[in-house]
Amino acid sequence: MSVFCAQAGAAKVYAVEPSDMHVIAEAVVKENNMQEIVQVIHERVEDIKLDIKVDFIVSEWMGYFLLVENMLPFVLIARDRFLKPGGIMLPSEASIYLAPISDSSYFEKVLGFWDTVPQTFGISMLCIKSLAQRCAIKNVNWKHRSSKSLVAPSCKIVQFDLNTITASEVLKVHGSFDFTCTKEDTVHGFVGWFDVKLSDNITMSTSPFEPKNHWKQCALNVDESFN
Repeated sequence: MSVFCAQAGAAKVYAVEPSDMHVIAEAVVKENNMQEIVQVIHERVEDIKLDIKVDFIVSEWMGYFLLVENMLPFVLIARDRFLKPGGIMLPSEASIYLAPISDSSYFEKVLGFWDTVPQTFGISMLCIKSLAQRCAIKNVNWKHRSSKSLVAPSCKIVQFDLNTITASEVLKVHGSFDFTCTKEDTVHGFVGWFDVKLSDNITMSTSPFEPKNHWKQCALNVDESFN
C-alpha cells in the first residue's frame, strides 16, 4: 500500500510496521526505487515520534467480520496523533450487516456422519451427534456463502465513521436488528459481513452478493433452527 500511495503521487509516505515484516517492506520499497518517498518505521504506532501531521492515513485493518483481530484501535491512535485537521481516512466508513440464513448442507455435513455409524459399525453414537451439534452451534463458521442461502434482506447493525469514532466506542459495539423473511425455509442462524467506504464512489463489500473475497462471511448458528 505504501508503494501504491507513492505511485499515486504522495510526496512522503510513512509505512508503519512493528513486526519483523518491516524487513520485507523495506526490500519491496527498495526494489521499486521508492526509498526517497517511502520511509518504513519499525515501531508501534503509539511509540512513533513525528514532527509533522499527515494528509492521509491508509490502512488495511479489517479483520473477519470487520472487528476480529482488533486492529482498528491502533489506526485510531494514528489518526488522533498524526492526521491533520480535515485530513482523510481511508477507509472512511465501515458497516456491519446481518441476515438470517438457511444452511442445511453444513449441518448435514457435520452431523450426518453420526447417523451412518449404527448401520456401518453396529454401534449407536447419538450422544456424539448431540455433542457435535452443540459444537457446531457454539463455533463461528467462516466460509463463502451463496446469496441464495439468505432468507431475508440484510440489516445494517453497525456503522462507523472512522473520522470520529473513538477506541473506547469500538470496544463497546452494539446494534439491533429485525428481519422479515421473504421465502419459506429453515433458519439455522445468521450470516454477517462488512463494507468499507473508500470514496464517495467506491465501496468494498464482503457481501455474499459480491465476488469471493479474503474475509468470506461469518455464520452465527442458533441453538434451535426454526421455520
